Amino acid sequence: MSTRKLVLLIMLLTLAVPNRLGIVLAAPRRTVSDWKMPLPAGDYEVAQGDQDSCYDTHCKDYVYGNQNTYCAIDLWVSHIAGMPVLAPADGTVIDVGYQAVGGGNYVYILHDDGFVSHYEHLQKVYVERNARLKQGQPFARVGATGSSDRRAWQEHLHFTVKTGRNGACVKLSSLDGNTDFKTNVTVKSSNVQVGALPDDLPVPIPPAPPVTPPSALSNVSECSNANIDSFLSCMKSPLDGLGQTFIQAGQLYNVDPRFIVAISNAESSLGKNLCAPYNAWGEMKPGTGTCQDFNSWQDSIDFVTAHIGNYYLPKGQNNIASFVIRPAGTCTSHCWCASGCDNWIQNVGDAYVAMGGNRNATDLTFAAYNGGGIPPVPTTPAPPSSPAKPSLSNPINGASMTQSTNVTLSWNTSANATQYKVELWGGRYNGTMVPCDWQSGTSCHIGTMWPGTMSWHVKARNSSGQESDWSDTWTFTILGPTDTPTPTLTITPTPSVTPTPPPSAPAAPSLNNPPNVASLPRSTDVTLSWNAASNATQYKVELWGGPYSLMTPCDWQSGTSCHIGTMWPGTMSWHVKARNGSGQESNWSDTWSFTIYQEATPTFTPLPAATTPPPFAGNIAPQAGRSPDGIGSGNAFDGDLSTFWTDGLGHAFTLTLSLPGSFDVSRILVWDRPQNSPDNNQINALIIRLSNGMEKRFGMDSQGARCIDVTLSSPQTITSVTLQADDASGNNGLSEVEIWIGPKTSGPTCSNSGTMP
Repeated sequence: MSTRKLVLLIMLLTLAVPNRLGIVLAAPRRTVSDWKMPLPAGDYEVAQGDQDSCYDTHCKDYVYGNQNTYCAIDLWVSHIAGMPVLAPADGTVIDVGYQAVGGGNYVYILHDDGFVSHYEHLQKVYVERNARLKQGQPFARVGATGSSDRRAWQEHLHFTVKTGRNGACVKLSSLDGNTDFKTNVTVKSSNVQVGALPDDLPVPIPPAPPVTPPSALSNVSECSNANIDSFLSCMKSPLDGLGQTFIQAGQLYNVDPRFIVAISNAESSLGKNLCAPYNAWGEMKPGTGTCQDFNSWQDSIDFVTAHIGNYYLPKGQNNIASFVIRPAGTCTSHCWCASGCDNWIQNVGDAYVAMGGNRNATDLTFAAYNGGGIPPVPTTPAPPSSPAKPSLSNPINGASMTQSTNVTLSWNTSANATQYKVELWGGRYNGTMVPCDWQSGTSCHIGTMWPGTMSWHVKARNSSGQESDWSDTWTFTILGPTDTPTPTLTITPTPSVTPTPPPSAPAAPSLNNPPNVASLPRSTDVTLSWNAASNATQYKVELWGGPYSLMTPCDWQSGTSCHIGTMWPGTMSWHVKARNGSGQESNWSDTWSFTIYQEATPTFTPLPAATTPPPFAGNIAPQAGRSPDGIGSGNAFDGDLSTFWTDGLGHAFTLTLSLPGSFDVSRILVWDRPQNSPDNNQINALIIRLSNGMEKRFGMDSQGARCIDVTLSSPQTITSVTLQADDASGNNGLSEVEIWIGPKTSGPTCSNSGTMP
């Protein structure tokens, strides 16, 4: 047989019976070597490794019961809370959801190479199914949801690569240059974020660069009775001028911004002992023993505020002393007290008190700073002090002078004034003249004048442009001699010698929009408007407050509106004045104010529109719509009070009761079983969530029936109540809910009680 025929025979046998010859045709090879780690560039610790070293939950798929089909790694770093999660490679989102007992918020991505990546415990998810992602594109934030909703562990990213949505685990051996994924190993990410998430903070005014520390610092006791800005300035801090950045971060993460400033004071004397650029808190890089670098004070302030708002406060560390208590899973020796715990408490407390806080307070949320996260109704701040009206000096009032007199008008200086303006009228001169318009001196040279009686007055203004009222009006008379000299002020005389009164000054404008003390989201395109004033031809607008010094956005225009645009958060004041064609000006209008708030803040929402709840008293639950409905024995409601069944919902149910309108609810009772069936006690804990955002978790354990009677601290105007089993067993669910408008007047009594908030 020839060599050519032998080769053809082997090829045919290979295609027909490959297993008998031991020859297998290789399939196209898939690899994740060109993927990036799913977090922004930096170092991360593998808190739980792959299936060589992991918790049982990381090695076994509890849904499908297959060993080694669910190997995962947990990635962690001290500032990971709220960090963006980035697509490791191009792909399409195939599943998004939430597991109350388990992974919390999760995402599955099918990548172009056929592999599926899986993420759990996400704080927020910003994509839906079928969304297309590019490598580096952010789609979620790192959190601790799911079983960790009860804060059983710290925020981290749970990350898995599989062969399909429910396929086998892909053991990671090389990804983004990393080859070891065992527990406690440090891995690196080179992923570069492409685009921003919708709740990223706007970039404020660029922060000042680090400065060389002065030789001595102020003492906290010297900086008492101060707001954040004045405290930072008094302490000679390089953070001076960043008060608004502290406030914005406090709004976003629900932390009193004064507490972040106070921690600064305790940890490193307000940034004077810097261990790395923009690091006032001595934050260390994981596993390196060196200080964490930040790109700006904005990043540093945002990181510390997020860590406190997302981790410490939810654990109940809501007073200054509690920050040295070791919470589960964190801090091997101490928390936030690098200078010694006792000294730390004293230093933080002193700084907090200096800015108006209470060192014994048990509320360190943003509510402690501004009264609840909603912009308070502001008291209109007074504008900068206006100058006093001038007093006239010479010629004396009613004086008579010959026509040869070289006239000079003079007056006395006014408090707070930098410039003066003179008006003159009467005699043979037409209209009102302005011989001296905004000069710094206190005299105005006129020269010789035609005979007649003249009137004059003076007003002042300060360096901010604020003007005084006109002075008193004085007169003088020029007598006509037989031989009239040629006057230096050549104006055609008129036949009339009767003094001409000045034109009528315009009335002060009345303001129109935004309404006084209005609250507007930061995205508002602000336009100020007012009503036309009588005798007015032009208008001038002044605006001040919040992060802005006094400014004149519209200076002597004919229209009755002034476009401002979007503005930084804060409370601003404004007023308007008018003038006529002769240059006479009105007084300033009333001063109105409006507040710009940061709408991205979870707890920072505009005041709701006033509503009048329908007249009703009693238990409104029987009239509520239910979602889901038609579940369990007797298809939910049986018409008796508010009793209904939810057996089919199981131990992880969520049920929403929609009220037939808006009602002032004062009390909510929830039972997990019928009154006559004590063997069905199943629910251990229940989350009650109101439509206005109020939410609280209650335990349901008791010696008798499992129930909770919740009294609201004040009646809440709501349209729905949502009930969610947070920790339960078995398949039984709720059996009775009572939602009381006004006081409870009938029905059974529950042994467990609670309050909201």
